[in-house]
Amino acid sequence: MLRRDSRATADVSRQLLSDNRVTHLWNGDLSIGAWFKENVTPGHRGKVQWDAYFLYGSEASWEEIPAPLIDWGRTVMGESETLGSGIEWLLGRSSETEQPRQESIDEGKE
Repeated sequence: MLRRDSRATADVSRQLLSDNRVTHLWNGDLSIGAWFKENVTPGHRGKVQWDAYFLYGSEASWEEIPAPLIDWGRTVMGESETLGSGIEWLLGRSSETEQPRQESIDEGKE
């Protein structure tokens, strides 16, 4: 998180990603980002995961931790091409015949 982050600056991001398929959430106490950092991307440096995307296929389930994770990255805008490619891959694949791209998960992503 940036020092200048606030509910108001989070609302500005809604204008950048205004697609109705995008969900914007504000978590001022950082508990959600801390949970994702701890449970989904434990190798990532930092105390909290923020401005990140996580891609899961149709076979994913959320028990203790959502899985299988196909890909993740940050920042959303900085990795928009990779995110777009991942979404296209998800939309075009058959969950019956292909396995998730586990090799694309890099626990040390910055």
